[in-house]
Amino acid sequence: MNRKETISNRYEILNYVNKGMFITDQELVILFWNKDLEEKTGILYKEIVGNSLIDQFPEFNNESFKKKILSVKKERPLELSFENNDAVFSSVVCKNFQRIFHISLIPSFDKSQEYLLFSLERDETNVSKDKMQKNTSQEIQVLNKEIQQISESKKILERILSTSSEGFFIVDKNNKIVEVNNAMCKILNRKEENILDKQLMGFLDKKNRKILFQELKKRKEGKSSVYEIELLLPDFKSVFCIFHAVPHFDNTGTQIGSFVMVSDITEHRNIENELNNYKKNLKSSNTELYIIPINTSDKCLKIAHSLRNQGLNIDIDLKGKRMGQAIIYADSLGIPYVGIIGEDELKEDSITIKNLKTREQKKIKINKLYKYLKAK
Repeated sequence: MNRKETISNRYEILNYVNKGMFITDQELVILFWNKDLEEKTGILYKEIVGNSLIDQFPEFNNESFKKKILSVKKERPLELSFENNDAVFSSVVCKNFQRIFHISLIPSFDKSQEYLLFSLERDETNVSKDKMQKNTSQEIQVLNKEIQQISESKKILERILSTSSEGFFIVDKNNKIVEVNNAMCKILNRKEENILDKQLMGFLDKKNRKILFQELKKRKEGKSSVYEIELLLPDFKSVFCIFHAVPHFDNTGTQIGSFVMVSDITEHRNIENELNNYKKNLKSSNTELYIIPINTSDKCLKIAHSLRNQGLNIDIDLKGKRMGQAIIYADSLGIPYVGIIGEDELKEDSITIKNLKTREQKKIKINKLYKYLKAK
């Protein structure tokens, strides 16, 4: 088995983490490219592995990026943020415009060297339940098998999962939580010591205990499942989650508990509720353009006022929604265009227009916006 095949097999587990991840060596040669990135970029594993990150994406060829990589090599994991349109790579990967990479140093499986793990943080509100349900059961079965069969990879797996925004925990056969990652602690808003050795039922109200009780029957039958459930926070507020649960077996095939990955969909649910309430009072919108300010709200208000005076129906986001959320919101109301205005656009007296029907995007001068919209 050659080096490429060995790395592919050993890091196959990353194909079952619900976020874009890739691995490079310290010379920034790409060693692994997971399925999530294949789907989002259209770049296949076989096309990119073995290529230099710098050659593949020249936008990274700058001193700032190199300094950040040196910082990571000194055992200081960091988050690398890209402003809108700064890098082609981030624009391709993150179609919801949120471009945050978490970069950390991980050991190779034989511990002879260290690799760089790039983990793309993204807007989870854009991940649909249907998509989660489509692949989860089979994927987590494989993930569970990896945990059982490759004992030497346990520490690496924990380190990988600790960088993920997905929560995970393991319960024993008595449904007591025996392992939990940092993301799950954040979801529950509790410290690890306040979660471990606690009954899972203790984090649920009466209604959701009934849901869990029915799901646990499936686990006893050796079945996996994906389901929605509400967890209780310390202040008794609820956090909406999707659980991806599979039975957990030991090496003899005896069931010893369950392995659960958790997606926090609270923000997504709140947006849905907000939109549903809005739609009760508004069947459709005659807004022609929805302006999304990127730290430019005050100046965008003046621009919106000027455009309205020209006879355009303009709305503007003043609640500071994330880019992806704002686009979803506008699209749900049938607004044909969104206009993105950041510092770069202000300097150029321009606006980045996105057609929500065709998904085409272009930058035009603000003084030509009226003619552009009315010509469509």
